[in-house]
Amino acid sequence: MTFDRKSLGNLSESLVADFVVNKGYTIESKNWTHSTGELDLVAIDGLYLAIIEVRSISTSFLGHPFQNVPLKKQKKIALCTQAYLRQRRKMLFDRYRDDFQSFHKFASVQMVRFDVAGVKWERSGVGKEVYAPEIFYQENAFYSGFAF
Repeated sequence: MTFDRKSLGNLSESLVADFVVNKGYTIESKNWTHSTGELDLVAIDGLYLAIIEVRSISTSFLGHPFQNVPLKKQKKIALCTQAYLRQRRKMLFDRYRDDFQSFHKFASVQMVRFDVAGVKWERSGVGKEVYAPEIFYQENAFYSGFAF
């Protein structure tokens, strides 16, 4: 089985989405884009809106997947989150206009949290054969300087 970088990233995001759903989260948005950037996953975890950055690596030479979220990337995610929150209420109203219970569930989120999910892929052999991924997950992986 071979993957290019984009395919590996997409597969990693799908695996992490399934992982957090199994933990009890509700996925609100996937690959949300704005002129300020992209949010990989946005999920509801109780009263938290979890902004999940998914990182994947295919070699241990690059270190741990969590080490691949530099401060510049964190700031970009925080700016994108501000844009997401500005559009969120209207987006939810349009989506759940006739379902007050679902609208209330999503609209009752009180706090924003930045999580990082790392997917480590081990390669073996001469080709690009990829074996089972290992998922690492860190809640509150970083904090932004913004008030949400």
